Amino acid sequence: MKRVLCNPLPKKGTDSLLDEDESHHIRSVLRLSSGETVIAMNGEGQACEAIICISKKSVYLTFISEYKSNFSQTVFPITLYLPLIKLDKLSLIIEKATELGIEQVQLIATTRTQIKPNEQQSEKILQKLQKISDQSLKQCERLYRLKIYPPQPLHTVFKSLKSDEKFFIAKESLSAAAFSGSLSEKIQQLGTTFKRAHCLVGPEGGFELSEYHFFDEMKLLYPNQVHTVHLGPHILRAETACFYFMTVLCSHFLKS
Repeated sequence: MKRVLCNPLPKKGTDSLLDEDESHHIRSVLRLSSGETVIAMNGEGQACEAIICISKKSVYLTFISEYKSNFSQTVFPITLYLPLIKLDKLSLIIEKATELGIEQVQLIATTRTQIKPNEQQSEKILQKLQKISDQSLKQCERLYRLKIYPPQPLHTVFKSLKSDEKFFIAKESLSAAAFSGSLSEKIQQLGTTFKRAHCLVGPEGGFELSEYHFFDEMKLLYPNQVHTVHLGPHILRAETACFYFMTVLCSHFLKS
């Protein structure tokens, strides 16, 4: 059954009007007709079955019944800190983060980030990425939207770190993190001592030396929470490093 995003959801006796994007998706992409049934989701974990009602200018949904998923609706407590790399790569990472069950993505600006948007451009990027995530959401049967936050400077990402959270920073190569161990080793060492994971990868070209010095300061300030790790013997592209991070951390939370 096809899925659409609709907030608020229709209720008994009250229809819900779809926004312009979802209406277009129903009419022109899915090519559905009045009377067909869909699963309506509000992106906040709730859903219902509904009937499509198409008028000349609008698309409405009429409530049929509550919907219960056959799948566990797990969203993993993981925040991915994503540098502003090229938009096609950002889009791919966002799509896969949605499918894997990442809870939130925080875009960050570093010295070597490839995109330097102003406030208006940042908003457009955010809207585009959210639209990509929402399409993936409907395809993968996830009920909770991926939360995507506008770009923030690198130095702000540690400010709200709590005692039961761990922050993992990927070093570029095995030699660069020889004294830190691999991500898998570090997670195994920590066991179930953390309730949320934050993971940070660098942009294409890596972090600047001054940024590595900043990480060292953060490790001294939060010795039990901030960890530098390597992701294997090879230097990975930013998007590959994100996939590695997300897969290993999702696997950890799935087992714990």
